[in-house]
Order: sequence, then structure tokens, then C-alpha cells
Amino acid sequence: MFINANHTRASNSLSYGWTPISAEGAPRTIAEALKEQGYDVEKNPIKVDVSREAIEKYRQMLQSNKQESSIKIVYGQQQPPKDPVTYGENGCPEKEDFVDQLDYHKMINGKINQNDYYFNPYVSVKDKVSMLLEAYGKSYDEIIKGYENGTREKYIIDMDAEGYYRKATMEEELALLHKELEEHADTLERYTLKTDCFIRRVDAENADKWVAMGISGLGEAAKAKAFYEHMKEEEKLTDLKQKLMDAANLFISQYQQFGGRRFNVVV
Repeated sequence: MFINANHTRASNSLSYGWTPISAEGAPRTIAEALKEQGYDVEKNPIKVDVSREAIEKYRQMLQSNKQESSIKIVYGQQQPPKDPVTYGENGCPEKEDFVDQLDYHKMINGKINQNDYYFNPYVSVKDKVSMLLEAYGKSYDEIIKGYENGTREKYIIDMDAEGYYRKATMEEELALLHKELEEHADTLERYTLKTDCFIRRVDAENADKWVAMGISGLGEAAKAKAFYEHMKEEEKLTDLKQKLMDAANLFISQYQQFGGRRFNVVV
């Protein structure tokens, strides 16, 4: 369907006269842009002619989209579909018992001190890797032991099951845990490492200026410079994600053989 406006095809961006557009780097309105091309919208308003067939097709398209889409638009924002179950009611378990509905990374994050330690730019990447592996190992052990002694009972959403949920299996939980570690490893490699190195460099380069401005003391400035030099080699680290995941896989192998939690990773 096309809307003819003075025998020209209208695009989605040409909606209202006050819509800002960019031409040659300068934001302008549609009216201003047309005026520069010799067409004065104020003196000769654009006439829009929409056929009855086009209106009917547009109505059908809107109706179809409304029926097919489960996403509700509220004030221009997409809202996720409503949960198929009512947590904690009518015999349904609480939301924290659904391992696929937890806040992302909850199994691992609950076992590391993020605010005071993990996100501190002066904590080495080697220590952060160790923290992630330790948290992963503890969660892995809890899942295995919980299913072995019959005390662990978790659930997942399943639209084919009665009530739209069912008990999770040990394998499903371990797969979700492994996925969480993989996401942590990816973030560590792509963002955390770069951010930490950048912050340490900025602190060291501005240490003297901040002392002169009274923002920090001599001791803090000296520490910032020393830490930067000591941890400068971390800027060259590569393949953190692969190394961390290899260590996790090795842990799984050792756990299955010996039942212990041992890690071996070199960063």
C-alpha cells in the first residue's frame, strides 16, 4: 500500500511537518527541506489522497498484527507477554523455584561479592576468574548433591505440560548454570577487562592533578600509579572466555571422576 501525496510516494519518515530530518549534517524539518527544493508547504499544502482499498488493507493489516502479536505496546514501550503461570497461587510454586525465570546470573552472582570485590577495577582478572569458577563449582555441587539426596525440586515453564510448568531435570539445571558462566566469561573478556584497564590508566595519569586539586591525597596517588604499573600486563590478555570455559569443562570432568571441586586455569 502506498499513499500518494501530490503524485509522490510518502515514506515512513515523512510523517509530520515538525519531524526533524538530517541533510548535510544539519537537522531540519520536512517543511524546511521541501522549501529549499522550491516547494512551499505553507502556500501550497500537500494533499494526501488515500484510496478506500488502501484504507481497508491497512485496517486488515492492523487487525492481523494485533491478533498475531503477544506483545503489548504501552506508551511506546514493548511490554513482555504475561507469564503463563500464577506464581505461588493455586498450587503453583513460587517464582524463585523456577530456574528458567530467575534474574539472570542469580545462581553464580549469589555466590560472589560483586559490589565490594568483583567489580573493583583494582582486583586482578586472575582473581575474578577464580571467583567465577568457585561460584560455578559451588552451584554445580549443590545441584548434583540436591538431586542425589532428593532434596532439590525446581521447575521450568513448559507450555506443553499441565498448568504450563513442570519439574526441571538435573541436566536442565546444569545446562542453565553453564550458560550463565558462559555469559559471565563473555562479559569479563569483552567489557570488564577493558573497563578495568581504562579506569586504572585514567587514575594513574590524573593522580598528580587530583592531588593538586585536593581530590585525593599523596598516598592514594602513589597507590594508583603503583597498581597501574603492576597490573599493566592485563591489557595484553586474550582468550579469557575460552580459557575460563575450558577450565569449567575440566572441572566437570574431574568432578565426575573424583567428586571433588578442583580448578586449573591460566590467564
